[in-house]
Amino acid sequence: YFAYAPMQLPVGVTVDRFGARRALLLGVVIACAGVLIFANTQNIHMALAGRVLIGLGAAFGYVTALKIASLWLPRKIFATAIGFLTGAGMLAASATDKYLTHLVSVTNFHDVLLFPAYIGAGLFILILLFVRNKKGANADGQLVSSTTSYLELCRQLWGIMKMPQMWLIGLVGALLYLPSSVFVDAWAIPFLKS
Repeated sequence: YFAYAPMQLPVGVTVDRFGARRALLLGVVIACAGVLIFANTQNIHMALAGRVLIGLGAAFGYVTALKIASLWLPRKIFATAIGFLTGAGMLAASATDKYLTHLVSVTNFHDVLLFPAYIGAGLFILILLFVRNKKGANADGQLVSSTTSYLELCRQLWGIMKMPQMWLIGLVGALLYLPSSVFVDAWAIPFLKS
């Protein structure tokens, strides 16, 4: 979370600037590098560096998926697509937590942790084959504008930050997400056991 959460904003800027395809490829490379470092080290500092890289790379996934959905899908099914994306992510996290934890208990954890790197390599190939940046109009016929500079993006970001509605949306999102996230991470297993 320490790398993942603060990276959402720079990732958004990167996706807007360079497009979904390049951003996803960059994210996969960073995350896979982190997995390989984490899986192949005995040094705690290197392991932490690997975890930070995993968080940095993973930050590209959700933001870029939102961008792709906003460009390629009609606006009327955007919320459904995001719900599906979030649900699929949670199911994958749940399955990974269960099966990777089991595998770590029966075999060498360094070998088990290489499995996400293999998935990352597969994702890299799939992104190269199937993800394309959208030019022209989105699915609803609205023109897709390309941002020309980081300065322009910073101006747009400053305009967004001055909107009270955006702060309210962020606060509501934080208050909805934080309690469940903290509970699950800190107390879910003991709670379910008792």
